Amino acid sequence: MRAGSHFRIIPIWAENTSMWRLFRHLSLLLAPLLLLGCQSTQPAPGKELVEAYFAAAFAKDYARLDELLHEDFIFIGPKRSDTLDKKALINSWRSTHLRNDSLRMHDPRVYDVSAQETLNRDESLILHYYEAEFHNSDLKTWVEFPVHVKFLTHRDKIKRAQIIMNQSDVQTQLGYTILPPKE
Repeated sequence: MRAGSHFRIIPIWAENTSMWRLFRHLSLLLAPLLLLGCQSTQPAPGKELVEAYFAAAFAKDYARLDELLHEDFIFIGPKRSDTLDKKALINSWRSTHLRNDSLRMHDPRVYDVSAQETLNRDESLILHYYEAEFHNSDLKTWVEFPVHVKFLTHRDKIKRAQIIMNQSDVQTQLGYTILPPKE
């Protein structure tokens, strides 16, 4: 090599036309497959749906709640015998806001556990944990308690929810006396 000479780097397909044609044909064949693969793996909007539900509920946006809940929505709890449909749940939120002058949620944690369950492709199982706090204006007292809600979503709607909470904690803080069971 002489001083002052330079190297020219040329991709192999630029010099070899058959290689360039092969690369071009493969890329044209694989592009639609990649696009189809990307569309089928879109994640379900379960977590966002649950977060939107609580945002609407705490903001007293009952119209938004109506949009988020499936027409066949079922709410269960705290007792298994407590079952509400869509309209009854929205009315329950209205009643909760009327009875209490302040309602808050602290430390929300949302988990999508869909991969651990056998669900349809359009469904998500979401667990939502938070510390609830409300101020009862009649009794002039604050009540705090943990809440766990399990949601089943279907496409862009919430289809089912089950709340788990310790009602005796709430009742005790409101001044009720819990009597032990009779023997």
